[in-house]
This record gives sequence, C-alpha cells and structure tokens, in this order.
Amino acid sequence: MSTDFRMLIRGQLEPAKIRLSEVFGGLLELWGVTEHIARDTEPGKAQCLTDGEGAYLWVYADEAGMVTTLTRQFMIPMTVNLHDALVEAFGVDIVSEYQPEFWGFATNEEWEVAQEEIAKVHEREFEIDLMKYLRGEPNGIQPDTVGMVKAEIGRKLVEENPNLMSESLRSELMAEIETIFTRDHTVTVPPLDDD
Repeated sequence: MSTDFRMLIRGQLEPAKIRLSEVFGGLLELWGVTEHIARDTEPGKAQCLTDGEGAYLWVYADEAGMVTTLTRQFMIPMTVNLHDALVEAFGVDIVSEYQPEFWGFATNEEWEVAQEEIAKVHEREFEIDLMKYLRGEPNGIQPDTVGMVKAEIGRKLVEENPNLMSESLRSELMAEIETIFTRDHTVTVPPLDDD
C-alpha cells in the first residue's frame, strides 16, 4: 500500500516546478534528509529520500527531470522531518492523493462533481461495450474483470428476455445487471458494534 503526494506552488493548485536534481542536490541535508540508494533507484527518474530513521519517500520525475510525484511506500509514515524539509526548502504545499488539490480541485465538492461526471462517462462506455458484447461484436470488455462478470450477467438476462436488447429497455437491463452483481458478487461488511 502506498500513498502519492504532489508538491504545489504554495497557496495554488498548480504543481511546483522543481527539478529532481534540486531535490537531491544536498539542500535537504540541512534537515537531516539524504538520498537512500535502493535497488529500484533510477537516477534522474526515481530516487528515494530518507530521514535516516526508517522513513523513505520516493521522488519521481518526468522525462524533462521535473518532479511529478512523491510516494510513501508500505504504510511507512512520512515523518515531519521529511515533510518539513521539502516544504521549507522549496516553499511548497504538499498534498496527498486523498485531497482534492492533488487532482487540481479547490474543494471536495468540485472533486465529487468531477468524479460523478467521470463515473457517468465510464457507465456510458460500458453500456456501449456491453451492447457490442451481447451482439457478438468486438468490444472493450476484458476477461477476468468486473466488466466481464457484469457482461455475463447481461448475457444470461438477454437469453431469458431478448427484448432487453431494445433501446427502450436498456436502463432496465443495466439496473438488473447491477442488482444481480451487487447481490451475488459483492461482500457487505457490517459495522462493528460499539459494545
């Protein structure tokens, strides 16, 4: 399990323009942060920082050598020392992939609206691929995926009622697929009792 971070221009949503060579140029040593050479190290592309006390932070760059992402691996905390060194040395804000700013949104509400729009696009794309699959045409549904499980549910439903292929019953077909998938292929974990 890992968590990705981005460095943003302080107070803005724009990524900070920092070269990987700047991050690993010795400036962070003022805070006790140095480079950790690991077998996955790719100079100029993927290098690792350490606070010397067990915390590691991977720093990734694009082809131009500009930092794109920071990654904390395996639930190892990003220590205050690593965080503060980057913030103070480069005058940036650091945001995680769990914050809307990481994705370029100022608020959770904006992020949620965008995610809903993306979900609608994916649902529509799946519906198009499903219809192709049901007609035996080439489609984008991949084997061993949730999409294939849903497509097989759809195939069985259409075998039972071919009218479900009609445009007028499409929403009914999609809803029935989702109901069966949820019933037969998902696990619901009840909340823990407070007792």
